[in-house]
Amino acid sequence: MYRALSIVIVLILSFISTFRIPESDLENYIYYYNLFSDFSFFDALSFSGKDPLYNLFVYAISQFSQDSIFFQFIITFTFYFLNFSTIKLLKISDKFKFFIFLSIALNPLIYSIHLHLIRQFLAYAILILSVFSINKYKSLFLGSISIGTHFSFILVWFLSLFKFNLKRVVIFIGMMLFVNLTLEYFKSLTILSYLFKRASGNFLDFGTLSLSQYIISIILFYVSAISFVSESFYLNTYFKRINLILHSILITSLFVNTELFYRVFPICIVSLHFVFFDLYAAKKNIISYSNLIFVNSILLVTFVYSIFNGRWLYQF
Repeated sequence: MYRALSIVIVLILSFISTFRIPESDLENYIYYYNLFSDFSFFDALSFSGKDPLYNLFVYAISQFSQDSIFFQFIITFTFYFLNFSTIKLLKISDKFKFFIFLSIALNPLIYSIHLHLIRQFLAYAILILSVFSINKYKSLFLGSISIGTHFSFILVWFLSLFKFNLKRVVIFIGMMLFVNLTLEYFKSLTILSYLFKRASGNFLDFGTLSLSQYIISIILFYVSAISFVSESFYLNTYFKRINLILHSILITSLFVNTELFYRVFPICIVSLHFVFFDLYAAKKNIISYSNLIFVNSILLVTFVYSIFNGRWLYQF
């Protein structure tokens, strides 16, 4: 029953997305979506020389329809279905799985941003699915798809292969800050040039970060660090590494540029849902579903409010 209900929620979210009025990054994604409809398979594969698997994905769906409504429906469905597929692999009860998925589905920040950071959200969802896959060949295959969807995830995937502790994480943050100080030199390196291009703050003016954003980021990093060293209820080592790496990048972005922060922060929020429920379950001998219902009820209210009064407009 819970699995069927989760699929219904995915479909409802996808249907609501069709009413989203395209703005900002979504407009650009739709522009290229329409452009791909006239491409050949190999033109799409080699387009822009980056993220070839995302290009092929967009090429494939553009062959069915060039309507932006169809594009928005498919993107939303794919992202939330990937999260559902990941949660389905967790070794916990179906009821608990449902509440984890429901919290992600009702998070207004995730829902509002997933149509603007499409490649990043899809790449993250695929990478996390690979982390919980039992078959190592399937895991490697999905990891490769994640990198092909957004190339910057090669850094996250590569670092997750190594064993590390909190001391090494601090060293990693220091290294990233050092790289930022010597940015011009590292930009000249072919492998890193694309990563820094996407991370630089020269594309959009996001303004300066507020004090609350600094505080929230530090709290998120602290929670991730606690999760990393704590006994888990259902998370595995690879997920914990990826989560801590993402939050290390988030902390670094506070001192690098605002665009990197706004691109990493929403993904960290998705990751936090897995971490929060794991920490909650690990500290409870008996899971109180009334607490989970209360949390998701609050998320439902904020979700509905964001649809009618949020930053992005819907035309119902």
